[in-house]
Amino acid sequence: MNRIFSIALVIDLLFIGCSRPGNNHTDSYPLCRDSLVAVREAGELESVNSTVISAPGKWDLSYQIVYLAEEGSMVSEGDTVVIFDTKQVELQLNESIKQLESHEQELLGKELSNRLTIQEIKNSIQNLEIQEEINLNRLEQAKYNSDVEQKDAFLELEKIRQNIKRAKETLQAQYILNRNAENEIKLKIDQTRSKIELNRRIIQDMYITSPKNGLIIYYKQGRGGRSGEKIKLGDTVRPLSPILKIPDPNNMMVIVDLNEVDRAFVSEGIAAEIVVEAYPDTVFKGHVSYISIIVDYDYSISNTKCYIMNVNIDSRENFRLKPGLSAIVTLFIQQIDNSYRIPSWCLFEEKGNYYLKSEKMTAYPVDLQMLSHGNAYIRGDLPQEQRFIANKKLSGYE
Repeated sequence: MNRIFSIALVIDLLFIGCSRPGNNHTDSYPLCRDSLVAVREAGELESVNSTVISAPGKWDLSYQIVYLAEEGSMVSEGDTVVIFDTKQVELQLNESIKQLESHEQELLGKELSNRLTIQEIKNSIQNLEIQEEINLNRLEQAKYNSDVEQKDAFLELEKIRQNIKRAKETLQAQYILNRNAENEIKLKIDQTRSKIELNRRIIQDMYITSPKNGLIIYYKQGRGGRSGEKIKLGDTVRPLSPILKIPDPNNMMVIVDLNEVDRAFVSEGIAAEIVVEAYPDTVFKGHVSYISIIVDYDYSISNTKCYIMNVNIDSRENFRLKPGLSAIVTLFIQQIDNSYRIPSWCLFEEKGNYYLKSEKMTAYPVDLQMLSHGNAYIRGDLPQEQRFIANKKLSGYE
């Protein structure tokens, strides 16, 4: 019998032609005819297609917010909406600029030194070529001298020619050495220029502009942007952390924490009615568009486990709806036709059969259809004018 009351008291009920009973038990209760069973949950408005503005993605930096566009303000495409502290990057930029100047001076010095070295080798070759001409003349004159003198002149000429050959080889090698030395410095210059360009881009990225016209909403820092404190001036955030969002007011939804005990009753696509607490005069039509398959909970808030559920508002162009507004969502899960509703503590049970007792103690057999929120949905041949008494063992009277 205890299973009758095992349903958690989180399912709300809409009744046709009768009002919901109070929590205080009375002596007897009337029947209510034709009950529509619904789950009612509280949630918060969010845009289906929000444009999220996040911190840059350079992971070796911290991002402290030094400017935020005012929440709730309207911005135009290209307006600056977030500025992060650039001091850390500016220090790196200045250091890179100093390194670049040093490398450029080093390159100028190396180019001058290399030119001098090349000129010295060329001068040496030129002197050797002059000496070669002299030795050629000596060899020509030695034709009229002894064989020994002719041989000495020839050997001297060959020696000079070998020296010229080695000097020219040295010159070519020196060209290569000079080019490699200069290229090494040029590589440092290119790398430093890349650092400078990167730092300038990072600084530019730390001035974030709005990608479109819209309303500025601050992001919350906990549970996927749905709980915790909102982003504020002076906060330091991780790379790629969401900061702001610009919602699409024409495409709104309610984000609901669906209690785990209600999950079995709700499915994607079922109809819903939404009442925004700020505009209680309007009932919006909608439907369940998404239910998480993973249980989500935060023990710092509550021990209740739930599923994140999105309920889309089917109405369009609701410009007065804004993210963050509280809303009540009613999900219609079942219509039990030809049935009655009565508090579940009015049920009596004997050998698996259920019945009600009138105030005159007449027993009326019933078929139990559903239990929900302390109420029983029943069918049977019952006199609607009768009131039925509570089962004192279940109602707590005994």
